[in-house]
Amino acid sequence: MDHADRKIAPDMPEMRSVRIGAPVAMPPRSLLRSAPTTTKSATTPLRTIATSTAEWKPSNIPSLPQMYPLERSHARVKNDTSAVAQRIASVLRQQSLAPVFEDQKASGETQCHVRFVVRLFVDGDDLVVEVQRRSGCCFVFHQVSKALLQAARGETVMALPAFVVPNSMIKEEQQRAACDEALELANELLLKDRIDAQVLGMQSLVHMTREGGCKYSASAILKGPVMDTLLKFVRLSKGIDDEFLVGHRTNMRGDAFHVLANCLAREASKLSFDKFASDQVLKSVIDELRVAAEKPHNACHAARVLASLVKNSEAIKLRAEQLDAPAAIIMAFNEGISRHAMLEEEAKALKREMANCM
Repeated sequence: MDHADRKIAPDMPEMRSVRIGAPVAMPPRSLLRSAPTTTKSATTPLRTIATSTAEWKPSNIPSLPQMYPLERSHARVKNDTSAVAQRIASVLRQQSLAPVFEDQKASGETQCHVRFVVRLFVDGDDLVVEVQRRSGCCFVFHQVSKALLQAARGETVMALPAFVVPNSMIKEEQQRAACDEALELANELLLKDRIDAQVLGMQSLVHMTREGGCKYSASAILKGPVMDTLLKFVRLSKGIDDEFLVGHRTNMRGDAFHVLANCLAREASKLSFDKFASDQVLKSVIDELRVAAEKPHNACHAARVLASLVKNSEAIKLRAEQLDAPAAIIMAFNEGISRHAMLEEEAKALKREMANCM
């Protein structure tokens, strides 16, 4: 038969046998990324240091696992555990990072909700300090980890840079128009049911009202519809079971206090305090001071809000005394002494404003 006359058989799918074997064994936990946490057991429980002290006394520090991939944000220092731990603890408090100390690690959180963990390992004659980001802005985490590693090495901790847009770059009428448009968009986001929209809207307000931000934003917020929206978040109830929603509401309350504190610092002397005079709002502010141990950042902003109110309104000052604000201020002040320098400072200032009542 001629080669050209052969019929070419079309390709057809072929059945292949598949062998189902036993599951592949997982590598030892000591080689996984979470290996350091395996040290917690029934015989060596993690010990959280009480909030009345800012000392960190790590013990039972594990050796660095052979195949443990260290984060880039780590440093090797002389194995003087006590001195290194105290330097780190000092910076955590001075920069108001709300630290929580355990035997082998310390965790913290910035005001913009960047969460991180500091771990210690022994590697030969060295002590390895690793800072690991858990959530939040990468840039902010880089600045925080840089400061902590400088402290671990015994170096001078550099201040965080501050960036301010010069007023000459934007004309006044353009700045007003941009501010009004931005506030309208932020308020629309806050009124939505979606969590991501609410977070974006609140973050916009925080950035607009911070030092170096839009100078017209404070007056526009306190006298406009955004004010009512912020007070709604201040009055948010905590009576829900969903852990994620509880965390979201707590963060939104704290950011709402942050925005109000920034605005009142600029415009309190020109403001009518009718919306703040209600017991529901005042109780929300004072209650935040009472639970400073849970969320010191929120308590710090609440202290700033209350200080501006009692400074400019005698009626609010008297009502705050009746709601037992002095006791709440002392609780917040003691928590600030322990682990949050900014809270200590703001509570001290609030205590001075309340001095006539106390």
